[in-house]
Amino acid sequence: TAVKGQAFLKLFTEKYDDKIIYLDPDMVVLSDIGELSQLLDTHNIILTPHITEPEETKDAILNNEIFASLQHGIYNLGFLAVKNCNEGIRFAKWWRDRLMEYCYDDVEFGLFTDQRWIDFVPAFFSGVYILKDKTYNVATWNLTQRKVNKLQDGSLGIEGKPIKIYHFSGFDSGAQEIMLNKFCKEKALF
Repeated sequence: TAVKGQAFLKLFTEKYDDKIIYLDPDMVVLSDIGELSQLLDTHNIILTPHITEPEETKDAILNNEIFASLQHGIYNLGFLAVKNCNEGIRFAKWWRDRLMEYCYDDVEFGLFTDQRWIDFVPAFFSGVYILKDKTYNVATWNLTQRKVNKLQDGSLGIEGKPIKIYHFSGFDSGAQEIMLNKFCKEKALF
């Protein structure tokens, strides 16, 4: 986790790529994400929030707004897209510096690895795009807001559109199963 900022910076400064889309190894791409490259034509940084709508039940507020977002960060860092431009490089340098010194889990002190730092990004950097498309970064912490169903072709979808990226976070800790049991009526689809 702590090497992400340095990796972005190295790839940019050595001109390996004009655009980088980072995905955690516990994510799966289920349909075309080509639009991300187009978004990076006009934006410098793309973030996905853990949740995109207010929760309605006390249980969901506690688990998804307080625990997932307020304690661990508004944005999920299993996904991040950045353009190789002055602002993208400035972001990568800033993030690298923060992660080198402060990339650890201390929720009581306000830190959760690389994620809490990204809460500052929309205030500190220009050209930030908040991707609220519900088919991206689908995960147990947002299944209360994203009703998964089977599409006619047999693929999984949200509101009639194919899921683009699913985040299988929490398998090692058992959190995936706990949250599926708690919030997903369509558990059989997973």
